[in-house]
Amino acid sequence: MKDFFLYKKETEKPHYVLVAGDRVWLIPFTAEVEPGKGRMAIESSPEEAAATSEPSELVESGKVAFSREDGGKIECVFYGAAGSFMNGEFVFVLPSWGRHTERRLWIVIKSKSQGEPPGEESDDKTHSDVETQRQ
Repeated sequence: MKDFFLYKKETEKPHYVLVAGDRVWLIPFTAEVEPGKGRMAIESSPEEAAATSEPSELVESGKVAFSREDGGKIECVFYGAAGSFMNGEFVFVLPSWGRHTERRLWIVIKSKSQGEPPGEESDDKTHSDVETQRQ
């Protein structure tokens, strides 16, 4: 397991900075992460994330376990505070269009299975949500 830190950056374009082990993603401010819904994350280097002069506020920290990393897909479990922003199972997907940008653009999807009551539909929507966003 590795440590993770989630910082809040109040800049002209406010965003979160997620540092998970040796990986860094910038996540624009939007509504809370809803299970099964995709959210954009921009891959960054630790040097780039630290280079901005604006102060950042530590929002969360905890442990993360990466269960699978296959080039364009990362599955992991964040162990933050119960009910917090980054707590539970997540999948980071790198769509084909995200691979060819200057900064790789990922889609972050929170799993419905971690601490979420089953809804009307019990099947996992992870792959269908990604396919919908590609179209």
